[in-house]
Amino acid sequence: MKQKLLSALLLFAGVVVALGSVGHSFIAVTPVEQALSSHPIPASVARSILAVWHFAGACMAVLGALVVWQWRQIQRGIRGQAFVPLLVGLFYFVFGVGAVVCFGAPFFAIFAMLGGCLLVCARFMVGFQAPSRPGATSSGPG
Repeated sequence: MKQKLLSALLLFAGVVVALGSVGHSFIAVTPVEQALSSHPIPASVARSILAVWHFAGACMAVLGALVVWQWRQIQRGIRGQAFVPLLVGLFYFVFGVGAVVCFGAPFFAIFAMLGGCLLVCARFMVGFQAPSRPGATSSGPG
């Protein structure tokens, strides 16, 4: 039962990380565009800021997809597949805590919570993994 809960939470967190890219790149970009247009900055700087904004959104999609892919590998019984969720979880957790503490931005507690969820689920799911299937090979990082 505990493994199923951890598995579901790991999958959920990976999907939320990936879907966060949609909100980031298609919804939250509007206030950024409005702020950029209301300040006298060179157009090249504004375009660069928007390019980085969309790059960050794409990175969120890729990180979430990697977590979901690793979740699938764990479900298939392939051992050693916790590295990506642990790395993404650590990144999200440290970034979220840092943004809340350093910038006073409580919204970023969401990142810390997702990161914490990934860290806990990935760490403890490894202990519940069944032995590797004979002939199963690990593909990809981890």
